[in-house]
Amino acid sequence: MNSPMSYKTDRPGRHVVIVNGGPPPSLRVAGVLPPADIVLGVDGGYAHAELLSLRCDELIGDFDSLDETLLARAQAQGVSVSRFDVDKDATDLELALMRAHDLHADSITVICGEGWGDRFDHLAAQLGLLANPFFAHISVRAWFGEAYVAAVHDDGLATLFGVPGQMISLLAVGADVIGVHTSGLRFPLDHETLSPYSTRSVSNEFHTTSATVRVGRGSLLVIVPDALTNASPR
Repeated sequence: MNSPMSYKTDRPGRHVVIVNGGPPPSLRVAGVLPPADIVLGVDGGYAHAELLSLRCDELIGDFDSLDETLLARAQAQGVSVSRFDVDKDATDLELALMRAHDLHADSITVICGEGWGDRFDHLAAQLGLLANPFFAHISVRAWFGEAYVAAVHDDGLATLFGVPGQMISLLAVGADVIGVHTSGLRFPLDHETLSPYSTRSVSNEFHTTSATVRVGRGSLLVIVPDALTNASPR
């Protein structure tokens, strides 16, 4: 299967994959991941990484959702473990993103599951983390089940691939996003401003098999809800 999205970045270098805990990921994600230089498992994400045939280099978290037997097995296999207190000021995923930053990642792919109904707060917080301007110098992408999310910041560009009619949404985060310009979408944006308090850019569509989203200033999340379901061959 070919990835419907572009992982190309003008900052080639170290690619870090972060496998999050929570609901299990779609196994189909394994077929579209670019090669990883480092794999970080976030708490119970260690078990999810095994499902995706990914070997974790390091585990991060408070390990309130990872069986101690699995944790001991990982340590026996030489996996580095960074354990934090349950009473902390950041989620395990934020700690993992900061670790990827400290490892000088040029690009990050976060793998999450879907079905966060019982912890919707975590889902909202994760989306906010992906759009954090602190990581603007890193190409940050994520999979939530079979939904694809790309963060685009100041003077940034995302290239995406799909099929005509496939849904795509653009969400401003934190403040107005200025100078949003798109190509290949049914409802084009021509250097326009998107507000985080408006739904104007929700439910756009691919007009062609490829699309670009460029941002002048601000932080934008580009979301393709069924990215794997309607993947376009490349």
